[in-house]
Amino acid sequence: MARNRTDADAKRASASLKLRWGETRSVEQQHQEKRDAVVLAAAHAFNETGFYATTLDDIAARLHISKPTLYYYVKSKDDILLECYRRGFAHMQHAIERTREPAWTGLQRMEAFLLAYMELVTSPFGKCIAKTGLQPLTPQSRAKIAPITRQINDAFQEILRQGFADKSIRQTDPKLTTNAMLGCFNSVVFWYEENGKLDSAQLAAYFIDLFFVGIQPQRIRTGGDA
Repeated sequence: MARNRTDADAKRASASLKLRWGETRSVEQQHQEKRDAVVLAAAHAFNETGFYATTLDDIAARLHISKPTLYYYVKSKDDILLECYRRGFAHMQHAIERTREPAWTGLQRMEAFLLAYMELVTSPFGKCIAKTGLQPLTPQSRAKIAPITRQINDAFQEILRQGFADKSIRQTDPKLTTNAMLGCFNSVVFWYEENGKLDSAQLAAYFIDLFFVGIQPQRIRTGGDA
């Protein structure tokens, strides 16, 4: 009886997740696509109701599957949140590699970095990262993610230092500048609407213009500026 119920749950999960594959797809591929759907649904739930307020039952209900079926694809909420971080940060790691264009100035690299960063923070996984933070993760999971967060900050500061060296960026404090700019972009998750006036690329361009040009008609520098 239990086996029959499990089989029925698996069939309903496949239908509700709207996954389609041919006979040539492996069991591993099928499992991964279903896990992808579970993680994405969970990210949306965390963003809408908060990590702590969201239960595994809530996530299963969104997918119209049973909680036991959910356990085929994820182990726990911590497992899901860790996967959200991994997928979001993978986007930025790829973006960082794309900015390593030898012919680009530091300013050009920064623009490419910030465009990718805005894509991240307006995506379901990026919103989840910014809204939830590292605190809900277990110490073991935080230890896996912390080096990646440092890598992103370090990459941004490295771009700044290149810009200082090639004179495409005005000399500033790298750490303060990183915190100011990325902090501003992170704040977008709390008010950005996907169907709003600007898409993520247009919003990134607007923010980049504010940071790169400022709001003064002509930039007035004090004696302490470089």
